[in-house]
Order: sequence, then C-alpha cells, then structure tokens
Amino acid sequence: SFDRSLDVLAGPMTHELRSHDGPLDEDLYRSLRVESGLRQSLPLLRLRLAAGETQVDLVGTDPLALLTTGDGPGEVGGNLSRLLTEPGTVLVPAGLAQRLGLAPGTAFEVTFESNPVNLRPLAISPATDGDWFGDVLLADMASAQELAGRRGELDSIQLRLAPAEASALAERLPAGVELRTYDDQRRTFDEMTRAFRTNLTAMSLLAVLVGAFLVYNAMAFAVVQRTPTFAVLRMLGTTPRQLFNRLLLEATALGLLGGVLGLLLGLGLGQSLLVLVTRTVSDLYVSVEATRPDIAPAQLLTALGVTLAAVLLATLAPARDAARTAPVALERESTAQETGHNTALHLLGLVLILACPLLIAVSGRSLVAGFAALALLIAGYVLLCPGLIRLLLGGLVYIANRSGSTRLRLALRGVQSALPRTGPALIALSVAVSATVG
Repeated sequence: SFDRSLDVLAGPMTHELRSHDGPLDEDLYRSLRVESGLRQSLPLLRLRLAAGETQVDLVGTDPLALLTTGDGPGEVGGNLSRLLTEPGTVLVPAGLAQRLGLAPGTAFEVTFESNPVNLRPLAISPATDGDWFGDVLLADMASAQELAGRRGELDSIQLRLAPAEASALAERLPAGVELRTYDDQRRTFDEMTRAFRTNLTAMSLLAVLVGAFLVYNAMAFAVVQRTPTFAVLRMLGTTPRQLFNRLLLEATALGLLGGVLGLLLGLGLGQSLLVLVTRTVSDLYVSVEATRPDIAPAQLLTALGVTLAAVLLATLAPARDAARTAPVALERESTAQETGHNTALHLLGLVLILACPLLIAVSGRSLVAGFAALALLIAGYVLLCPGLIRLLLGGLVYIANRSGSTRLRLALRGVQSALPRTGPALIALSVAVSATVG
C-alpha cells in the first residue's frame, strides 16, 4: 500500500519542490515555466474532503500544464474552458464516481474543514486506481485555492527533470525551497516498511513462543493424565520409539486442526484490521479503499508449517520423558523429574537477562538488535520464572504456617505440587499479558 501510495503521489514526475516553512508562492511556478523553460512541471494543491463517510482528495493543478505534459486524463481537453472559468467544477475518475454515486452535471456536497461545499462533475474519467489521478477529484488551481482560502499558494510543484537539470535548478532555488527526488522518498518508505515488517515479525514470533508454551503445557498434562495407559502399553510390548512416535503423531493431528482453525481466524481478523490500517493510510498519505488482505497461498502454507514446527518442538520434551521411562517407574520418575530444581537453567536465565542491556548498549539504534535483546530478556525471564514462583510459594507457605491456617497450607501445598504442570501455563500467561501491555 505504501509503494502504491508513493506511485500515486509521484505520478509520472521525478522531482518535487516543497517549502521548509509553509506553502510555496505560485509565482515560483510561473518563473519555472516562463523564465526557466521547465515545461514538464505541475503545480499541486491537495485538499482532504469528506463525502459522507468517505474521505477523498481534491487536487488543484494547472489544466494547461496537464495538456502540455500529456499525463492527465483525456477529458481535460474537452472540458478545459469550463474547468478554467466555472467555479466548483471537477473531473472525477470512474472508480471514485461509482463509489460516491456521482454523475456528470449533477452537483454533490462535500465538507472541507467542517464547511459544506458544492462541487459539480464535468466528466467521468476512465482512470484506474493505478493512475496518479485515479482516486482524486481533479480541479483547476484557482478553484482549489478559492475553496481552501489559500489564494496564491501551492503545496508543491512536481517536475520531470534530467540529472543535469535537477542540479542546475537546485543551485538557483530561493531560500527555504527544497528540491526532492521521489527516489529518495521511496528509500524512506522502504526503510519505514522494513522497520514495520521487522516489528510485525518480532511480535509474531512472540505469539508463536506463547503458543508453544501452551502446547507444551497441554501435552505435558496429557502425558501425566495418561501415565497408567502408557505404563500398560509398555508392559504389553510397546517400545519407547513407538510411544514417542504416537505422541508426535497425535500432536501433528492436533497441530493441523489448530493450524487450519488459526488460519481461518487469522484471515477474519486480518480483514477486520485491514479497515483500520487503510483508514490510517488514507488519513496520512492517500485515499485507499479496503478490499481484502493480499495473501498468497505460499504464505498460508508457511504459516501452517510454522504452526506444525512449533507444535512438534513443544511436544518433544513430554514425548521423550514418557518414552524413556521404565513402565514400573513411569509415574514416580515423572514426579521426581517435575519437582527437580535445575539451578543451571536459573543461572542461564540470569546470564541472558544481564546480556540484554549489554546488547542494547553496543547495538546503537539497530532495530533488529533491539528485538534480539528483547528476546534475550524474555528467554531469561522464562528460565527464572519457575524458581521465582517457587520462592514466592515458599514465602506464602511460611506465612501460612505462622498463621496456623490449615486450609491455606493445604491450598498452597496443592499449588506447589502442581507447579511442574502448571508452570508453563503461568509463564505463557505472564509473557502474553506483558506483551499485550507493552
């Protein structure tokens, strides 16, 4: 959308003149065409109008210049005299006319800065949304200046210049006027959209991380709940490999079902969010209409592949623990493993948290390094979280013992005993809530 917006704003031109502190004087445009001989130039004054609930741009320009450059709609020539002499007359592209229900010669009302204004279409142009004038109302500069109350002022002047012409013009511009190239603006757009994609990717990976915790928690619960069944299967001759493969197959089936449901929900959510995003683009850059998310089949397959990969990775640990344990000791060893306290992981978590500010300090203004530091912080917190919860519960148990409340002691002991199974869910919940708040 940003790329298409820039194409619409630039049109066929290569450069743009803008003032650092306010509008341009229209005498500069006259000087460029008459004295400097730069005939490939267009003055522009862009106004944002409201036609009911629809935001639409009106662009005032020089119809004679459009005929000279040959880049405007063909209807300019047949309506030139009326555009120049009749106030409030505009040319309307076909797509916009269809959306607004407009017909040639029939006046319609728009609002500019809370003031109602009547405009009259002279003709409907067959322009498409890919043309620079494909989604704007086109008017004579004098009509646009009168409507906005900005007599003698321009927003910008577009030019089609060779490199030598651009260098010569830049040297003789008046103070406060800057010559910009649309290639520079495109690079700025590219940097902005690249940062936007990096941001979305980081947030998406965080969502995958939270989902993986929940999958791990669900599979760990399933393993514990079906421990007697697994023990019987082992006694009947089921090998650890068969049990391991059975759990992975089960996780794959659930992952496929969840992935398909997630894609359907994601498409629905994307359609809803697209309306908000296009409204922002329309308010800040150029009027665009929300249609549907532009998603290729390969993207859907990639999303399903990421889902299955996260599910299988989250299932490896529960499946391995169940498959490697002897039948008679399955339940006992599982409990021993769950309640074991891994000091090494806590130390690793502390190291990762300490590495976070160091990475930020040495990375400068790198966005990717900033998100990498955030990932280290989350990973360190995840590794420390079980120990922190145990310390918290230990303190609460101490308080309960001092208070003499048997019911409270039983409740806290129950939470402590279930912590190996509820810990991943607690971690996932805390990471999800912190990400939402952040």
